[in-house]
Amino acid sequence: MVGLDQAAASLGLARELAANRPGISFLEGNVLALPTADAAFDVVISSFGVIFATDPHHAVREMARALRPRGRLGLLAWKREGLVARYYACVERFIPSVDAHNPYDWGRVPWATERLLGAFESIQTQSLIVPFAATSPANAWERLRVSTGRVALTYQSLPTTSRAALDREMAEFFTELVRPVARRVGP
Repeated sequence: MVGLDQAAASLGLARELAANRPGISFLEGNVLALPTADAAFDVVISSFGVIFATDPHHAVREMARALRPRGRLGLLAWKREGLVARYYACVERFIPSVDAHNPYDWGRVPWATERLLGAFESIQTQSLIVPFAATSPANAWERLRVSTGRVALTYQSLPTTSRAALDREMAEFFTELVRPVARRVGP
């Protein structure tokens, strides 16, 4: 198993989580120029990564190149709605989106299918909820700050005052999401 990310902080977190698990290695790189041989993998999975590639068509070609014949591609993409929309509205006040396309288009089945059909013979889609757990609101932001592409690549370059303001807004955002668990007692 090989993990790839362009953000060194994300790779650091992945290496930490994979410690003591043999057979896992990590590469720093970009989906637009995968540092792998042709037909190197049976499965390629992108967990909210390829959606931010600046050239979606080229990214799809690169993933197809890295797959063996009849290999499988799995993509996680989200729609910009609900909590995701609120999260990115906050982030983008400090880290503007510079994407050449809207990464949330990948969450629209017709758009994603159109991008994939030329490189893959069969497309299946499924909506699902991806759980996210953290020990505290501060831990939630810390994890996302180092593991979500554009944020991980840009956060450290923000002026100190902007980082502090973004940290405060994210603390408020994640604190709002903490819901106490209620238990009914009685009839």
